[in-house]
Amino acid sequence: MERQRTAVFHPEGVAETPLTERIHALVLRARAAPPEEREALGKDLNGLLSQLPKQAERESAVTLLRGYMENGALEGLGTSSLPADIAATKAALDLGYPIALEISPERLDALREWEGTADSEGIPWMAIMVVSFVAFITQIACTSLADVGALQTRQLAMYPFGGPIGGEETSGLEVFRRFLEEWAYPVVGIQFAAGVFNFLFTITFGRLRIGRKGASYLYLALAVFGACVAVFQLPVINWLGLGTLTSATGAYVSARLLKSKSR
Repeated sequence: MERQRTAVFHPEGVAETPLTERIHALVLRARAAPPEEREALGKDLNGLLSQLPKQAERESAVTLLRGYMENGALEGLGTSSLPADIAATKAALDLGYPIALEISPERLDALREWEGTADSEGIPWMAIMVVSFVAFITQIACTSLADVGALQTRQLAMYPFGGPIGGEETSGLEVFRRFLEEWAYPVVGIQFAAGVFNFLFTITFGRLRIGRKGASYLYLALAVFGACVAVFQLPVINWLGLGTLTSATGAYVSARLLKSKSR
């Protein structure tokens, strides 16, 4: 019974192709190989299985995959990151009708579970966390320096030559400066809260390809917001604008990291 269960399917009455012959020979070799060699052979096997939908002789490919899926000849083969059974299921789906309709629900569930695991492992959450942390600390430092600079500016303006200024009208630039100062920490809070939300969204929904793409757009929107605010801050309060721009840069880097994983 065990011998029948693990017997390698070799279709009869169907014209063989160089590719199907190579796959059949590799399956036989992988089953007989010691464990330390199976990983390398499994990688080659997965590569050949992925080429089946591209060959012109569809009937041979369909017959070979149907036989493998029926008798479990690929069980235990492949690599640690991609089992050969999963590679065969993907190849069958790429081949389309009629074999795609013959795939069992169990095989489809196994494919979905593998895709979810592979996607979640591909999220660069550690890199995003480090980038966000460095950007936030730098922004706080720059904002603190902006506060010190603003205090020194007021002292110099109010006490020229040791006496306070009186009766002078406040300029439009000074009003704008004070407006930026008042909104400095609310802007920091908005960027920090949005960054935390984006990170939580990423680790929650990032295992889905559409979720990972959505998270990259959220980070990109945060980067655009910070860049726009920094445009107004930099000419008036340099340190404040630099801090806001640093946070925007961190968001942009996070968006690029996620976008590279969404392709």
